[in-house]
Amino acid sequence: MSRRSRWLRLWLLLLLALVTLAGASSSPAGAERPNGAGLVIRFGDGRIVTAYVEFGEPAITGIELLERSGIPITVAPFGGLGLAVCAIAGEGCPAEDCFCQAKSQPASFWHYYGLTPDGRWVLHPVGASSRIVRDGDVDGWSWTAGESGLPTLTIDEIARAHGVDRNPSPSPTPTPTPPPTPTTPATSAAPSPLPPSPTVPPTPSVEVPAHEATVTATPAPQAAPSPTARPMASAVPSVFPSATPTAATAPTPSPTVAREPTSSSSGPPWTGVAFVGLAGIVVLVVLVTRLRGRRA
Repeated sequence: MSRRSRWLRLWLLLLLALVTLAGASSSPAGAERPNGAGLVIRFGDGRIVTAYVEFGEPAITGIELLERSGIPITVAPFGGLGLAVCAIAGEGCPAEDCFCQAKSQPASFWHYYGLTPDGRWVLHPVGASSRIVRDGDVDGWSWTAGESGLPTLTIDEIARAHGVDRNPSPSPTPTPTPPPTPTTPATSAAPSPLPPSPTVPPTPSVEVPAHEATVTATPAPQAAPSPTARPMASAVPSVFPSATPTAATAPTPSPTVAREPTSSSSGPPWTGVAFVGLAGIVVLVVLVTRLRGRRA
């Protein structure tokens, strides 16, 4: 393998690595929540049982929703309509005579309902085998001969009752806590210069008549002014972060408001990687062009 071929292969491997890294950077950080649907079951004595079923498929059938709930059911073929639900958790009829109590009055059997977005229970126009259940749907079953008697429960309420939060709060972005600001020791106050001592004015000479003794008042010795005090340069020690801030100097922490980290770039996090990949492509094209020119 020639030297040019080795360099060309190296550039191809580098370009492949950059493209893979860019794809990984643009992918979502966490897995999405699985799909989920709710069940509300009302028995003949008024008992209410709920279930929340998660599934990875885009949709399942109403029978699959019942089966995956873990509640025991009894089903029987019902012509071209698929399976009929004869009993749920032991209440109902055997598979051999699925609608045994519908032949008398009151005609009780398992009625199949669906919860509308505005909170109303309506009978499904199709059987459970043909019913398509998607994420957020709620199915209801009631052993009744008249009204459903089903309580209105939203999908979120059913999920929370079974320990599932369908709308988790996003994880707060950790805000880096800045290091404690070291407290600067108070600078020693320089002494203020003392005002100069007041100068005593000389006493003027007093002349007296000749027949009297001449007395010359000697001026009082002038008090030497005090030297002007100069401020002493106080050495300010270098400030080092204290390993253990004392209670007297530690600033009172203020409530930290979580903010999104400010990025100096307005583009997506993989913009730099894409730029490097583009540069690699340009270099690769130049190398291939030169290699073909030399071979020609």
